[in-house]
Amino acid sequence: MRLLPFVGFALSFAATAVAQQVFPVASTNTFYRTNQDPGATNAYSLPIGAFGVSPGQWLKLRCVGEWNNGVTGEVLRDMVGCFAATGVLLDGAQQNRLPQPIATGPQYVPTTGSAVGNLPLDIAQDFWISRTGYASEVNVKIPAGSVHLFVCVPDSFYSDNSDFDANLGLEVTVISPSAYPGTLEDCDLGTAIGATSPLDPVDTKSAVAGDVVRAALRSPFDTEGNTFCLIVADVVTTGQVPIGPIPDTWVGPASIVALPVSILPSNGQSPTLSFTVQGVWAGLSVFLQGGTISNNARNGLCTITNAHVIHFR
Repeated sequence: MRLLPFVGFALSFAATAVAQQVFPVASTNTFYRTNQDPGATNAYSLPIGAFGVSPGQWLKLRCVGEWNNGVTGEVLRDMVGCFAATGVLLDGAQQNRLPQPIATGPQYVPTTGSAVGNLPLDIAQDFWISRTGYASEVNVKIPAGSVHLFVCVPDSFYSDNSDFDANLGLEVTVISPSAYPGTLEDCDLGTAIGATSPLDPVDTKSAVAGDVVRAALRSPFDTEGNTFCLIVADVVTTGQVPIGPIPDTWVGPASIVALPVSILPSNGQSPTLSFTVQGVWAGLSVFLQGGTISNNARNGLCTITNAHVIHFR
């Protein structure tokens, strides 16, 4: 797996583990449509009560183990999920097998239809948990109305899948929420204090005169690669929290574009925003929030990262 420039960036934003469990996942399980695929089995649902949580709380979901799609060998770590208001799974001949799916997270979009017949597989509410060669975990806020979580590997034909060492599973950890959440899609902001310090997802930091503050964006699952991106900044008196003009934003009308619109490279980070803290800034704080302009976004327009705040001392 190719490592991206930031260590641990956006995979666990100062998350405090409260509880952790691992649930087995079969490589033949699916909640997607199937066609002439006799080895495909129904994905089972995990009641969110099994995690000891309720809608509005946050989970870190991580793929453990690997699976084989009959071609690659047992090296794949692709895994997807979907929250739903019911544990019912409809017949495999239907495209939308989950009668009450609820959208959240970085959207998964199949690149092909079913292996037999090329029937469409896409549903709008599912999300990446792990993608081979990219991120192997995701932080999600359990959406309102959720009662169950469905999990499976994404594939167009399941009958030739295998997991001979039976180690494939989903690790679920209850985590603390982000202080300033965005749209929770596939664009993350990393910040650092120091010219050479690694960017990280910790959303609250402090800096003093002479410190170099840096920030950049990335797309952990690479669904936003080659889209336009930017970072916006809003300076306020420390203790104030700006509320943006649209949902999920933490920068107000006095904000500026701190990182001009640029291209977010595939499997890499954006250009870096960098500035040196001045002594006269003591008592102020800057809120930084980024995003992409993207048709892949759930709102059809843009993804918005969690915001970070830097307190100047």
